Amino acid sequence: MRKEGLDTTVSGNPYRFPSRDECMRCHGSNFNRALAFYPAQLNRDGQLERFFHLGMFDKEFVQMAKKQPLGNPYDESASVEQRARSWLHSNCSHCHRLSGGTSTTNQMNISAPNDQMALINTPPTKGRFGLENAPMIEPGNPYRSILYYRMATKGAGHMPMLGARTQDREGVRLVHDWIRALNPEVMTAEVSLTPKNAEEALALYQKIQSGALLPEERKRALAFCMKHTDPFVLNLFAGFSLE
Repeated sequence: MRKEGLDTTVSGNPYRFPSRDECMRCHGSNFNRALAFYPAQLNRDGQLERFFHLGMFDKEFVQMAKKQPLGNPYDESASVEQRARSWLHSNCSHCHRLSGGTSTTNQMNISAPNDQMALINTPPTKGRFGLENAPMIEPGNPYRSILYYRMATKGAGHMPMLGARTQDREGVRLVHDWIRALNPEVMTAEVSLTPKNAEEALALYQKIQSGALLPEERKRALAFCMKHTDPFVLNLFAGFSLE
């Protein structure tokens, strides 16, 4: 592998093989290098017990898996809370946790209770992307939640900064549903095919991603947004196709 990395295509999708320096931003000594070797991520199909009997780890490791369980984000029989928190843990917590190396104080690991995540009703420290006075998460309103914008956009401000260039649409939708479930009585922006700002654009984005618009409505909305004068609206729909 080239030490400077490589941008290429895999199965028709854009893909980046990270550079050596990019790899070390996450897989450094601060993270014990193997990010996925977390008790709950290994707790399936009797795997923990087999590894324990092989002497790969001790009883404390096994007990930790039971104290801090992760769920399958795509298993709809589980609660949206467990699924969304498990998704955030698996995709975000290697940086967004104590001593994770990020310049923010958010904690997205499963062991942090909701009120200790520094996300809910917490002001952002790295920009609001046109969502004036919005917190990282506004309970019940994903369209005024900086976290949702960062996950949804493919343009400036997208998270994660490193790694996959493709987007987990189901994961984005899951976090949307979790934020909504935090206070489902809250009023949210109405969907407009010609959004005036980032908040209305996020409401439209969710409708498009969920397939709730007619083809002609989708095409009209995207044509409008792709020429929008607001850069935060424009960035939100970067990479979309009119077809």
